[in-house]
Amino acid sequence: MRAVKIFSGNANVPLALEIARYLNTNLGQATV
Repeated sequence: MRAVKIFSGNANVPLALEIARYLNTNLGQATV
């Protein structure tokens, strides 16, 4: 599987966390 980064911004953070957990990865960190 290719490496992916998941970012949620201010959107649905719980959903982004669940997707990241499902894909066995972490959320990317960004400051906007």
